[in-house]
Amino acid sequence: MTRFVLVALALVACANPQSAELEEQAEVWAAAGIDDYVWDVQRSCFCEFWEPVRVEVVGGEIASATRQVTDGDPVVLESGDYEDWMTVDGLFDEARRAVDEADEVTLAFASEGYPTLVDIDWMKNAIDDEVSYSAEGLAPILE
Repeated sequence: MTRFVLVALALVACANPQSAELEEQAEVWAAAGIDDYVWDVQRSCFCEFWEPVRVEVVGGEIASATRQVTDGDPVVLESGDYEDWMTVDGLFDEARRAVDEADEVTLAFASEGYPTLVDIDWMKNAIDDEVSYSAEGLAPILE
């Protein structure tokens, strides 16, 4: 099994160094064993959400999400308004898609392996296709 994982990582690294880094960090995150946590995620783009969203994740699923409004009270989002990228695993999936499909991707990770920045330019010469996800303040929920 170990040989298979090493060979798989070597093949990924040859194809795209960012893919290798992404998978290495995903392994670090998985090894941390954190299934229940809160974190602040922000999406910046030519899109609706600009303020950070405080996301509570329990068992790998979003339990609640609250938009941290700059000038006003926080807004609790309805469950239908949750986006897939709001969990660590969802952000990893979005980063994988970007590494495979986008013209330019910048990635940064916390020491626990989770992404702190996924900056994507889907088409280098297009306008308003860029999106950036930033995350901070991840804290495990202790029982």
